[in-house]
Amino acid sequence: MGMSASQARLLSITSRLTNNEFRSQTITNSKLRLAEKSEEASAEYMDALNSQQLVFGVYGDDGGYSTEKLTPALIYDYAPLKNQYALVNPAGKLLVSAVDAKNFEATIDKPNPLAEFLKCYGLIKDIGYMQKVEKPNPAWTDWYNKQQENKTDLYALFSGIVGTSDIAQTDGSGAKYCYNSALNGGATCYLHLLNYLLDYNGTSPEGHNYSTTNGKALTTNGNTGGMTSHLTPENHQTFKEISELLDKRYCDGDDDFKTEGEQNILQAARTAGRVPNELEILRSDFKEVVNDDGTYSYEKKTLKQKAIDMYYIIQNSSAFSIDRSIMNEMLMNFTDGDMKKIDQEPEPPTTIIEFEQQNETTVNDKDKAQWYTNLWYMMNGSDTVNKIKQEEIFDDEKNESYSVFIVDSAQKSGKGGTYEVFEDLNLFKSSDWLQFALEHGMVTMVQAQYDNPAADSGKVPQLTSEGITWKSIIYTNASDIRSQEDEVKIAIAEVKYKNAIRDIENKDKKFDQDLKKLDTEHTALQTEYDSIKEVISKNVERSFKAFS
Repeated sequence: MGMSASQARLLSITSRLTNNEFRSQTITNSKLRLAEKSEEASAEYMDALNSQQLVFGVYGDDGGYSTEKLTPALIYDYAPLKNQYALVNPAGKLLVSAVDAKNFEATIDKPNPLAEFLKCYGLIKDIGYMQKVEKPNPAWTDWYNKQQENKTDLYALFSGIVGTSDIAQTDGSGAKYCYNSALNGGATCYLHLLNYLLDYNGTSPEGHNYSTTNGKALTTNGNTGGMTSHLTPENHQTFKEISELLDKRYCDGDDDFKTEGEQNILQAARTAGRVPNELEILRSDFKEVVNDDGTYSYEKKTLKQKAIDMYYIIQNSSAFSIDRSIMNEMLMNFTDGDMKKIDQEPEPPTTIIEFEQQNETTVNDKDKAQWYTNLWYMMNGSDTVNKIKQEEIFDDEKNESYSVFIVDSAQKSGKGGTYEVFEDLNLFKSSDWLQFALEHGMVTMVQAQYDNPAADSGKVPQLTSEGITWKSIIYTNASDIRSQEDEVKIAIAEVKYKNAIRDIENKDKKFDQDLKKLDTEHTALQTEYDSIKEVISKNVERSFKAFS
């Protein structure tokens, strides 16, 4: 028997009631999520209300006070009546703008670098250049006096132990044996002598690692052969003293022992149109330097480097296939020629060039010039600066006097290298980055502060007059920097909050309307459901009576 219409309708209503209950539950959950979003929006807004921003206060020419967001660009931008600060990274280097760095680097090698630096900012009236003056060199006088003093002749002691070429070849006894053997074909015996010269500590020679002039690795073996048994304690002391001087003395510059005057086999090879070979590079008294323009210049090797190169040649003599006459000339050149330099300190120049101030450097804006003078000295590695002087100058032609502001530009020569550049312009202009960097110790601050040594002579002894000293300062202690509400961030957060609340309220109203409609529909369906259920019940009852 099939399903009646009433039963079918009852099933349909039951399905709709179930669906309504599900939709009602879904809307209720959505209303709960709206409440959570409302709390989140409120929390964000409260965070914005509590947000603080660093600002920098500046007095204008009219005495008015204004604040701006604190940025690196604002800190380094000069303004009258403005305190001067600078930023320092964790490595202790000053951070500067790309413009200031460019001006510094473009002028650092000029005769008067500070004046040229100030000129980049339009601050110079007259530049006082330094003039070269030739003067006697005090270092040469000291050197000359030392030469006149009585002292030990190390070369005489050395040659007395190992012999010279003429003595060694006729007398091969005692410690002279190794040099004698080397000159008579046993060049490896000379390594025993070199082991006493290379980093000898006065007791037993040891092996060491070195690098030759052309970059080859060398390891000495410390072997002394038969020399050890012939050396006295005094001999050991002589070799120790010589060893300590080897890297402070230089070869005599004569690659050809048989020819008078200096001979440079490397330069001779270049003159002949060829590249010096490895053997020439190692046995020469010179090392070759390639200049920027592609030409070559030559520097004398130290005696130590020459000994290292000779050691390598002798150790690898079979690979070089070196002729005995060449080997002997190299040994004689070193023992009888180069080693004579062991007693001779390099002679300094008899005169030196100094720069003397010939005329004053004057500036047209004292305060601004002081600002950039302070910056220049800080970039140059000095935290003290003499103040710009004001002096009265009398003009003979006009028969009147006038004031000038003079930069003490001879206080310190330019060197640089104590700063780093803000390469990222966005960071240089960013208040958010600087606030984060200061709060987390990524940068610290220094302030240019006035000092007067006359009032306290022990305060800043470097200053010769009233001056400025760069001193570390905690940014929260800087009088020009303060924290205030971030009005822009608050305004943005307020708009965002109002929009969020408005959207939440609109959605909540719609959900309420939907629930009301579902409730009305649910009541109607429930009434119909009860009615149909009663009809079906009566029909069933009548059917049972009819068949009973």
